[in-house]
Amino acid sequence: TSTSTVSASAHRRPCPSCSGRTGAVQIEIITERCMGSGNCAFWAPGTFDIGDDNVAFVIDPAGDPEDKVRNAADGCPTQAIVLS
Repeated sequence: TSTSTVSASAHRRPCPSCSGRTGAVQIEIITERCMGSGNCAFWAPGTFDIGDDNVAFVIDPAGDPEDKVRNAADGCPTQAIVLS
């Protein structure tokens, strides 16, 4: 079970115990879309991980450079990672 805080939209999971920002980018994961492929953890292993429920979550929004986080979002096969 993830310890993430659920935002106003119950289908998005922001980073637990942090602002969810890396540089000027907010990271959110739409949990209903996530299929647990692990592409995000491959592209940005310091930022993303896959939980026991096979859903990605943010472990550290500043864990990787912004370009790697953007590559992770672009590489998500279900477009579950939202950067704003």
